Amino acid sequence: MIDVSTLDITLFLRDYAITTAILIVVILAAYYFKKQPDAPDGINLMIGGFFAMILSKSIVFFEYFMTAKFFTFLEIAFVCFASVLFITASLMNKKIRFAGEMFAYILLAIFLSIPLYAVYFTEAQYLLYLIYYFALGIGFSFMAVGFCGRGAQKETFGFNITAIGLFLLAAFNFVLITKWGRDTFDSINLSLLLNFFVAIGLVLAGNNLLSDKIVQQANEITSGQERLRLIIQASPFPIVISRLRDDRLILVNRKAEALLGIDITRLSEYKLADFFEESGFKTEIMMRLEKSNKIDSLDFLLNKKQSSGVDVWLQLSTHIIDFEYEIALYSSFQDITERKKKEIELFKEATRDPLTGAYTRRFFEEMAEKEIQRSVRYNRPFCLAMIDADHFKNVNDTYGHAIGDKVLKELVATCEKVLRKTDIICRFGGEEFLILLLEIDLSVAQVVTDRLRAIISNIIINTDSGQEVRFTVSIGLVPSTYSTNYDELVKAVDEALYVAKNSGRNRVVALAPQVSSGGAKAAASGSEGNALVQSVPSKKDAEPKPALEMLS
Repeated sequence: MIDVSTLDITLFLRDYAITTAILIVVILAAYYFKKQPDAPDGINLMIGGFFAMILSKSIVFFEYFMTAKFFTFLEIAFVCFASVLFITASLMNKKIRFAGEMFAYILLAIFLSIPLYAVYFTEAQYLLYLIYYFALGIGFSFMAVGFCGRGAQKETFGFNITAIGLFLLAAFNFVLITKWGRDTFDSINLSLLLNFFVAIGLVLAGNNLLSDKIVQQANEITSGQERLRLIIQASPFPIVISRLRDDRLILVNRKAEALLGIDITRLSEYKLADFFEESGFKTEIMMRLEKSNKIDSLDFLLNKKQSSGVDVWLQLSTHIIDFEYEIALYSSFQDITERKKKEIELFKEATRDPLTGAYTRRFFEEMAEKEIQRSVRYNRPFCLAMIDADHFKNVNDTYGHAIGDKVLKELVATCEKVLRKTDIICRFGGEEFLILLLEIDLSVAQVVTDRLRAIISNIIINTDSGQEVRFTVSIGLVPSTYSTNYDELVKAVDEALYVAKNSGRNRVVALAPQVSSGGAKAAASGSEGNALVQSVPSKKDAEPKPALEMLS
């Protein structure tokens, strides 16, 4: 309590600055404590109490603008106000139900009535000291109790330090009630030391709250991961979890072990990409995940190594998760092999010729249009070939339609064996077939189709009576440089086939645009501006060496 009559202004300003600075440090420490997770209630009131203490120290600057009694009343009133805030904060910290705004108002009214009586209705100086230091002692005592007994708190070192500091502050103020205490212990240095001790305790208590929250969250994560593991193992669907950074598997359930053929003892050796038959499928997944963090219902063919060479179709659903402190892919699978087989069968029925297995004319036209567009866009060559079985009507008339069907089947089967998988075969009509040869120029296409012609000429089909049936084919050929229009290409290749059949059959005739050295178009076989290049059969078709000659 400030004695204005004996005030040394220089010494007071120094003590005031130091005291205010320490109280602000306590306020900042309390604010840090308040910001931590699970901070107890009432910390704002505690901060307000220390602000009230600063105001009680600051009232002396206004002493010359008010009466001595009013000055003394305000000084004690701010201390009482701080004590009320400390008491209410402590009760709120302890979850006392009646502690609240109304309780604080009532308590404040009681506390203020006492200094009002002491200042204006009695001249007892001792009573003023009693009220001043007793109010602070009571307030600090309640706050000390509020920081004790943190049963649910695992780390309580900071709380204990704060409680000890507050108990010492309470004892310090109780001692100052007596004249002996004021004469012996009324030292600003001791008061500052105790307040600084409380500030350190509040910082440590805040760290305790933060540390407890981290441990709690870590336990929740661990518990959550264990629950997730149990859920995954109990799931009726095959589930795989793989690390995103290196694609390695870190968890699979029993369903996934059985479906994907995983050896659980070598789990870390597997990658998610190992289960895809198509090499670029994992890249497609990652591209989709860049746009969205999950993928629903993506069909793929299981790697033949994992399925023992059998076609197994699976449906993949995946999304990105945080699993055991790793960014991972949570992937679930569903066996859709039977459904996929039905889809493939229906697709074949819609796009394949039922007799030969070649593509239908309509589907071939759609694919050819796309290849023409791709050829134009990327300047990539292709050739269109038309094959016709020579004297096919005679085969039907002589040996019957069953043998004729075998001829057509064998013709297509041979084309599929000799040509590449990327080449597209279509039954154009009757015994005529169209072949789209991709990524190939005319000179190479001539060699390929002539080799195909020679191999077909050596095919033998046996009738039920043991007769041997042989047949040959005539082939027309036209390159992509001829036209970028599908109908024009078909018309041109049909023209080349017509020339091949009229030139003796069992040969390849290519129709290609050609410009003479004088700049005029050359004519060949009545086709203005086109050159017809013919490949005729050699004497030994078993090892054909095609002879190419210009037809005039």
